[in-house]
Amino acid sequence: MKPNDRSLKKSWAKKRYVLIGIVLLACLGISAVVLIFSHSPSRELLAQRIATVNAAHVLAPEENAATIYDQLVASGAFTGTGPDPILTGYTTLVKASRMESCWFPLVPGEQCYLEHGKLNLPMRRWMFELVSMARSDVAGERYANAAEKLDCLTRMAGHLQQQLLASDFLVGMAIENHVSLTLAECIMQANDAEELLRVVEAMPPDKLANDYEHISPQILQVSALIAESVWAEQTPQQRVRNWWQRIREKSEEENCEEVYLRLLSRRRGTRLLAGLKRYHDTNGRWPDSLDEIGTLVPEQALIDPLTEQTFVYRKEAGSQFVLYSKGPNKRDENGLRDAKADDYRIWPRYGIKAP
Repeated sequence: MKPNDRSLKKSWAKKRYVLIGIVLLACLGISAVVLIFSHSPSRELLAQRIATVNAAHVLAPEENAATIYDQLVASGAFTGTGPDPILTGYTTLVKASRMESCWFPLVPGEQCYLEHGKLNLPMRRWMFELVSMARSDVAGERYANAAEKLDCLTRMAGHLQQQLLASDFLVGMAIENHVSLTLAECIMQANDAEELLRVVEAMPPDKLANDYEHISPQILQVSALIAESVWAEQTPQQRVRNWWQRIREKSEEENCEEVYLRLLSRRRGTRLLAGLKRYHDTNGRWPDSLDEIGTLVPEQALIDPLTEQTFVYRKEAGSQFVLYSKGPNKRDENGLRDAKADDYRIWPRYGIKAP
């Protein structure tokens, strides 16, 4: 091939890539214009649809844990601004957590995120406060007190997971995950873990099931409805910014399934830890395999939802063991999680050794 021919081919290849880039940019631009200036339902219609969702979940104030959570936020509980914040706030929080149902009403537009955020932030703060208190209880061998605090937080997290706004659901899962990590640590370190084991073993069987296909349509529908109501009240400039941000980042709704599966893996793994601890307390040693605790745990707990395979359990030197998921890539990477490996450690937590 002549040098001139090669130059012509390279020149055409460069032009082709430029043309493709121009076409893609044009498509993005057209999409942006269509989305930004398209007519959405009126604010009145969106408000009616949101009111319909609220009506389907309405609870009497005395049956709604949200009523008490609202009162706690207003009183400044756990912030040092209310009278006797720790004791009074904790007693009231336990009362709220033991209620069966919770519903935080939805409102149209950006105000919905603001109002729910005012509740989510204090709940995270309460979690850190009570987790710290529970760890102190375990150190002082006040195991029943520690168990009550961690059970309270687990139930509170469950209340947030009853909500249909993706941000609430994600906060609820984050709280439960943190509490599960603490429970595992306390169970493995306690001299008498009976009260703590009961918290784990009291988990309803349906909490171990993968129910995301049932949960997700409602969350996606309601979150989309609130997002649409936000869109309806925005200026074109705000729509441009939000449209570009949505392209660059995963939405909360897109993150929900991944977070849910990891939390479910944590739930099942924590249930296995309870079975392993029961076996150890009875036999004075850790089992050689998970088969030996089959009668101590629900069958479903043995299966890692991230892989649909059994969890990896391995005894190590010095009467220690590791328990982990192989992660979404389904490859055993020795319990590591870094830029290349995606194993999901159940026990021990990084930096902590099993007894």
